[in-house]
Amino acid sequence: MKFEDELRNKLESGGIEFGVEKREYTNNDGEVEMTEREYAKFPCGREFIKLQYTDRIELDLYKESNIEKFKFIKDFEGIWSPELGAIECELQSVHRFGAPSHYVMRRLAKLFETEIEENTEIQRFSLEPSANGHLVSIGRPSIDYAILSFLKNRRLRFENTRRRPTLRIENLTISKHDDAKKLLNKIGNAVLFKLDMTSNIGFKLAEDIEIRRSYFRKKRSEYELDKSFPLYEYDSEPMSLYWYAKSATEMPLLQFLALYQILEFYYPIFSQKEAHQKIKNLIKDPRFNPNKDSDISKILNSIKQNKNQLGFGSELEQLKATLSSCITNEDILEIIQADEETNEYFADKKSKKIAHKSINLSNLSNLISDCAERIYEIRCRIVHTKVSDKNYKLLLPSSPELKYMSFEISILEQMAKKVLITASRTINI
Repeated sequence: MKFEDELRNKLESGGIEFGVEKREYTNNDGEVEMTEREYAKFPCGREFIKLQYTDRIELDLYKESNIEKFKFIKDFEGIWSPELGAIECELQSVHRFGAPSHYVMRRLAKLFETEIEENTEIQRFSLEPSANGHLVSIGRPSIDYAILSFLKNRRLRFENTRRRPTLRIENLTISKHDDAKKLLNKIGNAVLFKLDMTSNIGFKLAEDIEIRRSYFRKKRSEYELDKSFPLYEYDSEPMSLYWYAKSATEMPLLQFLALYQILEFYYPIFSQKEAHQKIKNLIKDPRFNPNKDSDISKILNSIKQNKNQLGFGSELEQLKATLSSCITNEDILEIIQADEETNEYFADKKSKKIAHKSINLSNLSNLISDCAERIYEIRCRIVHTKVSDKNYKLLLPSSPELKYMSFEISILEQMAKKVLITASRTINI
């Protein structure tokens, strides 16, 4: 669908460029045809977001708006305008099953001592201006935000978008995207934290919906149901972690850590097994001399117990020992190559955004070691352990690279399953 001429002129006056996208589709007769879709290029940092016109928004609303003066804020569901000196960002409940936003807004109305009629639309609630005249308000989104959000996220009903609460900051002097993003974080988090502390209303700045969608994007393999009674049982502690990870789909950092802790649970078992094998190999060597101090030192060096854990060796060594006992290099290659998108991700440079350690799929003999080092690096980025040693950058819930975590989690989940299966035992009832 093409933009109306009047709307096109309005957007072009604000410096918005246009483009055409060609796509193939199959008609009712099974024939492949080509269609063209026009889009407007709205700036988002150093990138652009393509917005297509829809008549589900009244043309008069487009005309009344100032959408041509706004740009998107990267990694957030937010917009900013250097011309208007304004930033606006959608708010997202911190509670997974929180109350609907209109109930929360009515609670806010009471806090702001504002009377609202039952059928009256809630507008906005404003804080007192800052010493520099900056204004902050929370409430019904502006028409500018509602239109841009609706077009960007391809939502079904425009009215639903108009009900989503936003935080708006005005009277700003901003000319750069990064400055707008910093101000949103600085002022937005300060206001929302204060709101949470004083009223227990949990809102946070909404992250880009594409990041949230990526958590659910990975396809799950399905197999024919085995209807026989189960033969094996599993340890309750790691199974509790497994179900927690499965339920934490909207919290990728917690999901990753829960899966990692499943592997960690079995470190003492598999690292001890590896240490046992190392000692056995040393003793069986015909050159081993129990009266030789250097040979005894070899044994002691091979079974150094971890001071912080029950297992043997460093945490990374225990991780490698656990994976080596439960999964093969061929298994890892099959898991990665089974999904084309995952395979492309680990072959692409963007995988370096989460961990410097890459997985070299061409070196089959080293896949377990590569995966273990990559998993451990991500784990350190999340818990911020030994940052000074490896110069790891902290991975936060707001980190833009979280959009790629679904690939890392899908691989770690398969490994956790392999470990659970290896550690299972015949069911005893």
